[in-house]
Amino acid sequence: RALRRAAPAVQGCGVSYVGPVLAVTFAMCLAGMNLKAITVRLTTPFPEVFSSTTSYTFLEYAWALPTFAEQSTAMTTIFSQATYVCFALVAIFLHMGVLFVVWFVPLSTP
Repeated sequence: RALRRAAPAVQGCGVSYVGPVLAVTFAMCLAGMNLKAITVRLTTPFPEVFSSTTSYTFLEYAWALPTFAEQSTAMTTIFSQATYVCFALVAIFLHMGVLFVVWFVPLSTP
């Protein structure tokens, strides 16, 4: 009985723009993952000898994280990389996937 009352509110009966907006948001998230977003600048006391600036996308940054550490195979480095991948990459798309399922899969009422 509670599911029957909740279904119209959860699925937004009568609201037709939510599905396309979810699709556009998902596409923008995918595109945003492939744009240069993070810049790492290395400066030294002698900039004429050595200085470097590199830009990364979110995905490139995830793979490059261990190279920024002194010990690239240390547990703290691996944990930092895993945390970044989990919260900056996976959580966004997992959340979008849940929204798609809630929106497009009809709730069945027995």
